[in-house]
Amino acid sequence: MLKPAMKYVQQINDNLISTWYDPKYNYYLISRDLYNPSTDGDTKHEFVSVDENDMVLAYIEFVTYANDNTAGGWELVSFIEPSNIINAFRLMDDLLYLINLAFNIEDKTRLEFRCIIENPAIKSYRKFIEKFGGVEIRLRQYIRIKNKLHDEAIFEILKEEFDFEKFNIYRRKVKSKLYKMIERLSKNEIQDDNS
Repeated sequence: MLKPAMKYVQQINDNLISTWYDPKYNYYLISRDLYNPSTDGDTKHEFVSVDENDMVLAYIEFVTYANDNTAGGWELVSFIEPSNIINAFRLMDDLLYLINLAFNIEDKTRLEFRCIIENPAIKSYRKFIEKFGGVEIRLRQYIRIKNKLHDEAIFEILKEEFDFEKFNIYRRKVKSKLYKMIERLSKNEIQDDNS
């Protein structure tokens, strides 16, 4: 479930601190900044995805501008253990909702997000644009991390090229799977990693 990030500052920061020395976050956390809520609510959209116990699963943000048709600057930091499939589906449901929000409620015609090439998350981004439309642009030797230059990928999705029919079917499937897993969990048919 999506909630405003500013209500979860302490939880976000506790989670961020726990990632600082975890190698799997090397390509996301370039600096070790703590979260400070933005006061510019018109352009910066900051959310957390939370579970049924109000625990932060991930921090998500994107930026929009009145004179620009782009929803860009997407950031996603997941604090979910890979084995927790239910929470992974919760986060996916929330992220799909935000993509829909950017295109259809904010009425943006372009999404842009970036990823350092060595970041394992890039596989998911490539699958996403392959499935629904978009392009990948590579910026070579673009960003320096620990005195080493890295390539960065820009993913661009135009509303006119986006396959909304496939996307909406996929959203319904994700939501359906999530509800079925939660129902099975409530009947103790599956084990949740948070218990």
